[in-house]
Amino acid sequence: MPAWVKVIVLCLFASLFLGTAASSFSHADVNNIDLIVVADSQGNPGGGIKLIWDEPYVDDEGCFLCCSKPTGDGPDRYAVYVDGVRVGETEETEYTVYTPGVEIEIAAVYGVEESKGLMIDLGAVETPTLNVWTVNDPSPDHPSGFGFSVSGSAQTYSMSDEGHREDIDYWIASGFILTAPCDRYPDSINAKGSAAKMENVLFDSLLIASPPGKYCTQQPLEEDSVYSLWLDYTNDNYSLDDRFGKMQVTYKDTDGLKVTLKLAFQTENGLRWVAVK
Repeated sequence: MPAWVKVIVLCLFASLFLGTAASSFSHADVNNIDLIVVADSQGNPGGGIKLIWDEPYVDDEGCFLCCSKPTGDGPDRYAVYVDGVRVGETEETEYTVYTPGVEIEIAAVYGVEESKGLMIDLGAVETPTLNVWTVNDPSPDHPSGFGFSVSGSAQTYSMSDEGHREDIDYWIASGFILTAPCDRYPDSINAKGSAAKMENVLFDSLLIASPPGKYCTQQPLEEDSVYSLWLDYTNDNYSLDDRFGKMQVTYKDTDGLKVTLKLAFQTENGLRWVAVK
């Protein structure tokens, strides 16, 4: 058999096989969710997300894996879920969510049936325990600075470590003052204007950090208190380059030198959601 005939036979077989397999699926799923951080419903920056997705690929026979061009009817609408709870629906391929959560899911709705949902994870990354010391502590093994990695976990740094000056997001000044790197005198650690704001809620109940405003770059810390964190990396007020988090002071040493923190950090730029899975 000529080679070109073999190619045609193989293509026909593959098309038949894929079409038969695909037809076993009742409905096509949502594809490719993108998100844009937007203001919340009150106009405060960083409090909402606009979701945009692709319409499912489906043809007249319900096949969405085969090579034919989509010509059939798509979904009637789309359902939007936050942590398993339906928060809305739309006939468009975009939707703005103002309810902070961890898992956002979009499902295509065909009549009374739904496709498998496509999910994105926006949960804050938790660091359950971080020990930091004030700058008064004389031990070189007791770091006074800390910062958040690209993955979202918190790490401690020595104030004298020149190799990690740019990694420090906060440091603990004398008297348990959570302080921005730009607020060390006479020489700043780096240019970050990281700030904090005390909240009157429990750590797990704080699902969205406070909007910019009334934050302090020199925030006194109290045991058991909870704080919103605003990491203004360029010290230029809010921008989509900023990050947010939350923190609880779980322990203050009686000798006035050590503090233990519980933290959660949102890795999505500009987003104030701090819910933890």
